[in-house]
Amino acid sequence: MELLRFMHRILPSMTLQQPFHTPRLPTDAASASMAVCWKTCAKAMTKALKDAGIAPTAVDYYNAHGTSTHLNDLTETQMLKIALGEHAYKIKVSSTKSMTGHCVGAAGVIEAMISTLAICDSFYPATINLDNPDIECDLDYVPHKGVEGNIDVAVSASLGFGGHNGIVVIKKFKD
Repeated sequence: MELLRFMHRILPSMTLQQPFHTPRLPTDAASASMAVCWKTCAKAMTKALKDAGIAPTAVDYYNAHGTSTHLNDLTETQMLKIALGEHAYKIKVSSTKSMTGHCVGAAGVIEAMISTLAICDSFYPATINLDNPDIECDLDYVPHKGVEGNIDVAVSASLGFGGHNGIVVIKKFKD
């Protein structure tokens, strides 16, 4: 099997929780809590990269939790900008949920597998149906059609209600 031939490593991941459940907060409180949410998600990514021994500038691809909601899309965009700095503008980001739908409990594993296949196939998956991107979401979301390109490091996130944030870092195996 081609996937086994490449022998990718799934590096240590990190999970952090935020101290509130944003969707249940009143609108003004939810708005005020967004910066905390962005920082908590960014902290999870930063710790996962550190635990994996990967510099933020080594990330090539981010498989977004990508539920296509304003709250989630903005959170992930801001998380990437905080965790990766200016490098966030140099990576490709896509939501494979745009093709699979939300697989709930299986979503994280499916997206980690897709990220591993992206590394194997040197192919950035698309975010299909991205017809009206939010102006606050200004990264490269690989709209409509996937593109070829080398991927050495992929990061995949699962961001759940209540701040259950899981990040996995996947690196191409090199002899």
